[in-house]
Amino acid sequence: LLKICRLVIHTCYEDYTVEGFNVLCAKQPVIYISSAARTGLGQVLCNQLGLPLSCMCRVPCNTMFGSQHQMDVALLDRLIKDDVECGKLPLLLVANAGTPGAGHTDKLGRLKELCEQYNMWLHVEGVNLATLALGYVSSSVLAATKCDSMTLTLGSWLGLPAVPAVTLYKHEDPSLSLAAGLTSSQPVEKLRALPLWLSLQYLGHDGIVERIKHASQLVSSILLIHRYRYKIVMKRKLLYIQLAGSLESTESTYVLKAQSTGTTPPPTPASSLTKQRHPGQKIFKRSLRNSDAFSETSSVSHCDDLEKMDQRPPTLSPGQEQRPLEPEKTELPKEVPQAKNKDTEDIQSSESPNDCTNVEEQGSQR
Repeated sequence: LLKICRLVIHTCYEDYTVEGFNVLCAKQPVIYISSAARTGLGQVLCNQLGLPLSCMCRVPCNTMFGSQHQMDVALLDRLIKDDVECGKLPLLLVANAGTPGAGHTDKLGRLKELCEQYNMWLHVEGVNLATLALGYVSSSVLAATKCDSMTLTLGSWLGLPAVPAVTLYKHEDPSLSLAAGLTSSQPVEKLRALPLWLSLQYLGHDGIVERIKHASQLVSSILLIHRYRYKIVMKRKLLYIQLAGSLESTESTYVLKAQSTGTTPPPTPASSLTKQRHPGQKIFKRSLRNSDAFSETSSVSHCDDLEKMDQRPPTLSPGQEQRPLEPEKTELPKEVPQAKNKDTEDIQSSESPNDCTNVEEQGSQR
């Protein structure tokens, strides 16, 4: 596309090879591209050609009639008229036969008429140009055969990543084509087309048609899958909206009836759904301290578990043994235990002789 722009500049400005940019200052060229074109296309063209960004005009797509991804032809006609009145030169129009985002084709027949009216160059690019190799071609793509130039990306069509793109153009002066870089007299530059030539010779016409048909079938199957999923998602959304609307309407009617009669409103389906507790539902305690409140998404069983955990005895370490609980002992003055010890000694001393006599009697009886 960059070389095509140089060819058009050399064709429209005869003194461009001698005076260069000074010729462009006298009458500023304008290149028109669609807003659905490749991102950054206009900026790359201006940088490589040495033109200001004001030389690039982005044409919006349709907003009211036709596809939203097609160039607005009526607005393009108005823009061209305004540029001509301002003293600018409409230079080139880049149309799409298959936009990068949605694969739509511009109205190439109507655009060709505009280009002939204002003496502009029409360049077409896009993946839909691959259908020109098939037996049946749609009329919208067939109009691309009347354009001035087109770019064919055979590598993406045939699944060959190392194959260069091909640019077809109509021009009578070979010297201008050489100046634009479209042709070269060096044999090294001609060898760049060798991988493409070998691929086409190997596949042949039937192989090329078969690969393009297979790619179109894959695209159509993917499109059907996406449409089916989109329909399912939309049906679910509609059902959800209808269910929510029915619940809200019934709740509002119940509240209005209760207000008119002056009684408490009966339970609505929405409130019963929210307040009803299912068998597996639990009531959880809040994590805040000193709080006994419950949330709506917690359960009594979990609350009982927490209370049981609170009533359990403290767990002992592995080294400790469980001992029976002993009654609490009150501390007494130190003199009391000493007195008790003396009493016990007196009692034991008093009981010791009786014990000895009892032992002697048992021995005599034996």
